[in-house]
Amino acid sequence: MKNLSLSLFAFHLCQSLDDAPDTHSPDAGFLWNDLREFAAKLDFPELKKFTEPTDANPEHNIDFAGIKIADISLGGNLSTFKMNDTYSADLTLYFADEKADFSPEKVAIFQPQALIDVRANLGKVLWLSGESEDLNQLELSSAKEWAKNLCPQAEYMTEDRLFNCPLFIFAAESVTILISLAKPGAVDLKRAQDNYRNLRNLFWNYQKIVVAAGLAKDGYQGARHLYSELEGKVKEFNQVFRLETPEERLERLDALLQSIPQKLLDYNCKLRDLKAHYTTTEVNLQNFQRSLSHILAEKSDDRLSYWSDFATTKAPLRLQQIKTYIDYLEPGQVLFSDLINSIRATTELEQAKSDRQRQQAEAAYYKQQQDANQDLQDHIQAVGVGIAAGAIVASTSGLITQPWRLPSRDRFWLWPHPFIIALLGSIFCSWGAWWVAERWIKKGRPKDK
Repeated sequence: MKNLSLSLFAFHLCQSLDDAPDTHSPDAGFLWNDLREFAAKLDFPELKKFTEPTDANPEHNIDFAGIKIADISLGGNLSTFKMNDTYSADLTLYFADEKADFSPEKVAIFQPQALIDVRANLGKVLWLSGESEDLNQLELSSAKEWAKNLCPQAEYMTEDRLFNCPLFIFAAESVTILISLAKPGAVDLKRAQDNYRNLRNLFWNYQKIVVAAGLAKDGYQGARHLYSELEGKVKEFNQVFRLETPEERLERLDALLQSIPQKLLDYNCKLRDLKAHYTTTEVNLQNFQRSLSHILAEKSDDRLSYWSDFATTKAPLRLQQIKTYIDYLEPGQVLFSDLINSIRATTELEQAKSDRQRQQAEAAYYKQQQDANQDLQDHIQAVGVGIAAGAIVASTSGLITQPWRLPSRDRFWLWPHPFIIALLGSIFCSWGAWWVAERWIKKGRPKDK
């Protein structure tokens, strides 16, 4: 195989919705760092000195001076771009000797595994192209040999035709491998050059759709897990009303209010991300179809069934699947928001009920204490009266020795003994004083409302 070249198209998301408009994601520079580190495998001085593109000057086009590895001359070129929220790099390596003939094993000189390992979170495309007079080397069996040496895990997908030559398509994790094998001079170079931007955008839009679909699937699984947890909180809320006391209900409601808001926020974020993935897929599908139509617009025998099928069938199905995810989850967003509002309203009612019961209990306790204090005061008054009466009795004790005669026939009625008279008088006065004092105290007491 002659005129052998290998191109790496790498796409790396440099800015997400979480990032401010004038900032980049923390891992935005991984692509450029890995490309510089690739110089440790192939010692191109220009690649070692490569500086990270800036937003003001994102496009670089650097030609590498030739180097020799095992007596084989290698050349290369690096082009960098920034497409909206994505960094893109096109690193092309080629054998400088156009007349040299190479077998599939020689592709190891390009360090394909190191190229595959370059960090690009939207994916990569490896494109190997070569020419041969031998028609047997242009067949699928030969393409499989080249693909196996590029990536042992590559799986054959289909054979298409582009720019007047066969295009064999293989796929592996995070990388698509294209093998173009043609007769010398058969490739329509003008059309290839004219459609370079369309091809690059086609690869980019394809990778964004694939990645968005994968992220949407993962996000949906995470949202379903949260949905299940929040659904359990609905059941817990229904159990609250079976608790006997307001205190128990308030404690359970407080626990729900502590746990639900964070989960609901995470759920809403998952749903927001799904809607963003839907928009990403929808927009990139339109751009993908536009780029594909430009490539196939001219009259030729080109055939890109792999991407045409993706544009008309697979990508729309992925878009519809994301829409289904959203339709499943959106009712939960309303339900769980209503749950939060219901818990808060119930908490306010239970708190008011608890406060009212507490106030009633405090009032009853205060009334009980007042009554007990009043009873104590009454007892003290009675004791005081008793003591006063005792004092009066004590003051009349001297009359006990007064002489007194029993009634006789001559004097049938006599005054009682002076002591008896004094004792009865003191008792009457003490009782009267106590009765008057008690009535006066009760009259001056505030009445219960």
